[in-house]
Amino acid sequence: MVMKEIREILKKYSIENEALVIDLRSFSDTRYAAGMRRQPIIICKKLAIDLDSVSTAYISTREELALLKKKEEELKSIQAKREEWMLQELQKHKLKSVRTNAGTIFQTLKESVTVGDWDTFKKWVKENDKFEYLNRAVSKTEVLTLMGEERDSQAPPGINYTAKRTVGIRKS
Repeated sequence: MVMKEIREILKKYSIENEALVIDLRSFSDTRYAAGMRRQPIIICKKLAIDLDSVSTAYISTREELALLKKKEEELKSIQAKREEWMLQELQKHKLKSVRTNAGTIFQTLKESVTVGDWDTFKKWVKENDKFEYLNRAVSKTEVLTLMGEERDSQAPPGINYTAKRTVGIRKS
C-alpha cells in the first residue's frame, strides 16, 4: 500500500531528479508506518547528498580557517616581538634606519585619536565652532532599536537600511 502511494506522489509531482521527503505519518497504512513514524523516507537522495557533501566541506573549511587563524595569531605574536626588538635596537643606537642583507629596517610613527570624554569634547566643539572635528556617522544600535525587533518601523529619514540573509552550519 505504501509503495503504491509513493508511486502516485512521484507521478503527481513529476519527481525525477529532485529530492522528495515523505513523512510516513501521512500514509493510511499505519501498520507499515508503525515504529517509523518520525523517520522520513527520502525518495531521491540527489539533493540530500549534495547538501550533505557541501555542508561537510563547509565545516571542514571552517575548521581549517580556524586553524589558520590560530597559526596567524601565533605568527603575528612572533612578528610583534621581533618588531619590538628591532625598534629597541634602532633606538638604543640612535638610528632612524639601518640597511641589512634582508632589507632596510626603519622607524614609523602610527598615530591614533579617540575620544576619552565625549561631553568635554562636544562642549569644546560647540564653543569653538569646530564641527570639522566630527565624522558623519550614525549609531547602528539606536537605528535598529528604533526600527524594532521585527524591523516593522522605517529607518529615520535619510538613513539607508539593508539586510542580507546568510547561511550557517552547526557541526553535528
